[in-house]
Amino acid sequence: MKKMFIMLLMVCAASALFAQTLTSSEKQSVLKKWQEEKMSHELYKLFAAKWEAPVFSNISASETMHMQHVKDLAITYNMENELSVETEGVFADKEVNKRYNEFKTSGEKSLVDALKAGAAIEESDILFLKKEIAGTTQAELKRTYRMLLQASQNHLRAFVRNMKQQGIVYTPVILDRQSFEQLMANRNKKQNQRCGRGSCCGN
Repeated sequence: MKKMFIMLLMVCAASALFAQTLTSSEKQSVLKKWQEEKMSHELYKLFAAKWEAPVFSNISASETMHMQHVKDLAITYNMENELSVETEGVFADKEVNKRYNEFKTSGEKSLVDALKAGAAIEESDILFLKKEIAGTTQAELKRTYRMLLQASQNHLRAFVRNMKQQGIVYTPVILDRQSFEQLMANRNKKQNQRCGRGSCCGN
């Protein structure tokens, strides 16, 4: 009984330590990322239903996993109760709410407009995550954000690839041209390496 009590105290102490190690800015970062992942998931699900484009259903499913990753992060730092759980299409963050409505309006015009909205969302995520990774020393934050960054880069490439199939050459609206072109070049380099090993993917 005494051992169980000591173990419980240790768990509580560890949870408190995690909570104390995040700065106010880092906590706001986690809460913001939760809202943004929710926005992405809901928009892509909506676009998947409207345009029947596999890219949206695939990435929407991915965003569901990303929401869980951010939730796990909040649990790790004893912040789970601070995650907002508004209904679909509603966001506690006014900026995210505004962006949701803007992307929804533009993405419902055409498939190409929906793909452009998706690309803009992922560009914004990439910029945000790079900034947050550089601004924290928390290992768990860095690990999760780096994973989300890689996913956002893949999503951006997928949207650009799908626009190319529609005859559209995408121009970045948030990232600078050099960063964007480097991101696209990295994707082509990796694909060429797979082709060289006899496992080339044609999509």
